Amino acid sequence: MMNILITGKRHIGKSTLRQHIIETLQLDCVGFQTIQNENVGIGWTYQFVDIKTKERQPISFYDGLKIQGIPETFSTLGVQCLKNAFYASENYVLMDELGRFERHNQDFIACVHDLLSSSKTVLAVIKDEPIPYLNEIKQRTDCCLYDLNTISFEEAFQAIIFQLQKEGRMK
Repeated sequence: MMNILITGKRHIGKSTLRQHIIETLQLDCVGFQTIQNENVGIGWTYQFVDIKTKERQPISFYDGLKIQGIPETFSTLGVQCLKNAFYASENYVLMDELGRFERHNQDFIACVHDLLSSSKTVLAVIKDEPIPYLNEIKQRTDCCLYDLNTISFEEAFQAIIFQLQKEGRMK
């Protein structure tokens, strides 16, 4: 099965696209999403949310000067969430979003690669930044990358829907 990666600049519609795909095809997913937590003036802090258990933990905080990552969240809840996804009955794993806060967490990154190599189909939103582990993921031959900087939302939507229907992994 080909995994699906969606990238593009901030606020271009990456998460909206993945949500539209999930709703259109009524996909049962496990995995995680990051959600806005608190607006601190210079930007938002975020939380990691396991979409199956609804457990959540912060992945960033404001230290008074800048927003800092909390790598421990990826070592604990992040790894637990991805390991659970590996063994879950659902065929689809959502990862929204893979980015910079976890870039040094080798256990979490190993779990991401394990899932990408598994029989599950991963639907991942990827931050559009030159981060080594993200570049590695984008180069994988078992992944199809949709870059919203170069193709339209609608083109990506139609191509992804076609790909998933062709693979026949609906519900």
